[in-house]
Amino acid sequence: VFQVERAIFKRFMHGDSKLEDGDFAGFLDSYLSEARFKPGLKKIVPLLGRFGLLQRDEFAKKIYIDALAKDFTTSLASLEYMCEVSPMSASSLVWRLLPSV
Repeated sequence: VFQVERAIFKRFMHGDSKLEDGDFAGFLDSYLSEARFKPGLKKIVPLLGRFGLLQRDEFAKKIYIDALAKDFTTSLASLEYMCEVSPMSASSLVWRLLPSV
């Protein structure tokens, strides 16, 4: 029977990436870096292109940004591009996407 807790313990407490007991910040950094999708160049270009098409619909843009922040690891270059495309919502972009950088 698969157990998530056992799998996480096995992945982060043994082997090459063994973390010290009580290293909560290290665990969260390691877990989030592996749990989030890291899009390559062929994937990030359509994602940023779709963002560019959402400039007139603020509600759809907010939902899109929130989805990116939860599921993807964003690069600084991508964040910079998004701020250039949408300068009016640059502060909102940085506030929402900075934890995923």
